[in-house]
Amino acid sequence: MLDWDQADRFIEGIYRRSHSVHSKHFYSFGIRKFRQFCDQEGIGLTQANLYEAMDEFVGWLDSKGLKPKTIVDYNSAVKRFLVFCGFEIDEKKFRNKVSTPRVMKIAEEPLKLEQVRQLLTVGKPNARIRALILVPLSSGMRLTEALSLTVKDLDLKAEPARATLRAEITKGKRARVAYMSVEAREAVSEITKGAPPDRLVFDYSGDIWSRNKIATVTFRRVVARAGLGARLDNHRLGHRNRPEELLRRCGIYYGETARFGKV
Repeated sequence: MLDWDQADRFIEGIYRRSHSVHSKHFYSFGIRKFRQFCDQEGIGLTQANLYEAMDEFVGWLDSKGLKPKTIVDYNSAVKRFLVFCGFEIDEKKFRNKVSTPRVMKIAEEPLKLEQVRQLLTVGKPNARIRALILVPLSSGMRLTEALSLTVKDLDLKAEPARATLRAEITKGKRARVAYMSVEAREAVSEITKGAPPDRLVFDYSGDIWSRNKIATVTFRRVVARAGLGARLDNHRLGHRNRPEELLRRCGIYYGETARFGKV
């Protein structure tokens, strides 16, 4: 039988390995959903009914209207947890007995520079979200990297302006320097003027997971006001419609905004 008390230890181990709050929440959600399914359906998981239960779990998630990518990700999280708890999973058997939805990869159409201007004008972003748009646009930072920057990580007097990304805040756990456009520097200067060195540049409250959610919700409102929501609905803007994915679809990477002039 599955020992649910192992869940916390498993999740802490995931976090200890990666120090990724996103991974910690992702695994928590997947396991929580699986427990909810087992409780609702009255399933006591054993080695004998493992594949049947996992197939029913996938169907249950699908009936809830979850996207194929989410279902596949939750399925992966639960599989790792089950192995941690001592269950044996044969990958060939699993593929044959558990039917997961196919994740479709849709070709994405880059935004035009005019649409970026539309985002920054018609979208009416406040000073903080405007800076949070311009920084990834010109530097190539991920959203979580930008949200983890402190004021002391910035060198706005340098030419070009730059930010030092500490190893602990990058996805690859390697420190690097990211460069910003003139527009990004001006926007960041506005929101950090007089701020103490240890303050977050984008000072949303909560942990990185909470800050990410707040920033993304705010960003989507800007997108809707700009009239670009249809593009989001058509999944043309990248994984989970995250801000940095939208901006990267502009075809502008790592400081190339300078060649276009002011946006």
